[in-house]
Amino acid sequence: MTDNNELNNPLLLNTLLYIARSASPGFARWLLRTADRMRGGIVPLNDNQRKMIANLQHVFGDAMSPDEYKRTALRCFYLRSIALYDYYHHVTRRGELRKRIQLTERAREFINYFKRQENGAVAVSPHFVANDVVGMELAQQIENVQVLSIANPGTSYKSENEIRTAYGIRVTPASSRALHEAAITIKTGGLMACGTDRAHQEEQYPVAFFGKTAHLPTVYTRLALRYNVPVFHFTGIMNEDMEYILDASEPIWLDRYPTHTDEIVRNTEKILRHSEAAIRQHPEQWGMFHAIWQTTSPEQKEV
Repeated sequence: MTDNNELNNPLLLNTLLYIARSASPGFARWLLRTADRMRGGIVPLNDNQRKMIANLQHVFGDAMSPDEYKRTALRCFYLRSIALYDYYHHVTRRGELRKRIQLTERAREFINYFKRQENGAVAVSPHFVANDVVGMELAQQIENVQVLSIANPGTSYKSENEIRTAYGIRVTPASSRALHEAAITIKTGGLMACGTDRAHQEEQYPVAFFGKTAHLPTVYTRLALRYNVPVFHFTGIMNEDMEYILDASEPIWLDRYPTHTDEIVRNTEKILRHSEAAIRQHPEQWGMFHAIWQTTSPEQKEV
């Protein structure tokens, strides 16, 4: 999830919440399709969409043309708006939404892990458009789910967290207290989840992401190492029929290295290879609206 992109500013978020609660799916999708046609045409790309394109340029370089970058970003924005509508609209009728979620065989194995083991695990994902929807499904399948989110969330982010709470997801903004809760979650057989791809310049251990240094979260690696539990990499995507698919990796067991720094950096990079593969396969599903690399700039290339 992001905190200050176009869909998440307080005015538009409240508007979307109103539409989601009152509008039928048919009307809402017509409205969102109309808004989608206007973006990039009558309505120019905004700063957050340009940041998203700049991130994609770091990943794909000359493999995409300027038009392809623009189409990819706008497609992602449209899919994200559909997913947000579904997420808000079904908060009191989650059974209807769950019927539209497909679990891959690996996702079923991921969930079954918690039925066979007493210890918990860590789950991570890049910021894909359907993560909130499939995260809701995980919360229905797994009794104890904690999401570690950004520290000091703004008003709009707090509003979104209230929706997550209604779905049974416990969201804790990053802090020493949240880390203590995460330890309890893991030790009592629960699932601690967080994102892999939102950069924080204060992160102590820079890592390689798509071959370039980035200050990405390492907290999930440190927790998994400390409590000797596996990491699962999951993704939530939408198919052409606007159905949701939850996929997951096999358990990723972390390796031991001579130094603490190597343990954190090399294991984090091991997990990030899964994020890289998912993003390469589904670039139109990658909703990261914040600059990842220090040199990322909306003005990097004209699109």
